[in-house]
Amino acid sequence: MTTTPYGAWPSPLSAAQVAAGSVVPSWPRLVGDEVWWSQMRPAEGGRVVV
Repeated sequence: MTTTPYGAWPSPLSAAQVAAGSVVPSWPRLVGDEVWWSQMRPAEGGRVVV
């Protein structure tokens, strides 16, 4: 059995792989009768789209 520090464990996933799957809409706003939001895209260099 391997002992690791508290809160640490080996994982087959890298931080980049986890972040690439986390496209989350944020800052939703009403523009007229439409809903607009920004979305960060980690897989595209962290660019933000509306």
